[in-house]
Amino acid sequence: MSKTSQRVTKGEITMSLENLNTIEAKYDTTIIWDIKDIAKRKQFKIKDIKKVYVGKWARLFIELKNGETIIEDADTDNITDFKWSLHDSFLDADCNVLDEQEHC
Repeated sequence: MSKTSQRVTKGEITMSLENLNTIEAKYDTTIIWDIKDIAKRKQFKIKDIKKVYVGKWARLFIELKNGETIIEDADTDNITDFKWSLHDSFLDADCNVLDEQEHC
């Protein structure tokens, strides 16, 4: 980036680009698991489930009453609409926020 100060203006907020280091864009994603399909493929009955929870990295954990745990990874290919971000953050080298944008 050149030494001259470039500016980005949006609404009433003006941000100098001299210290801009990182841009972070956030997107919303919904992941769906079909529990009946999982039960059919993994050969268990819904009534045999003791506990169900979603863990890290979009993994569904199904604990059965017999002590078995079934782990089902989500199909995360092509599920996020990247057309528009929900929130953008503009950060300096120390991760301080220089500016933010919310999108509806």
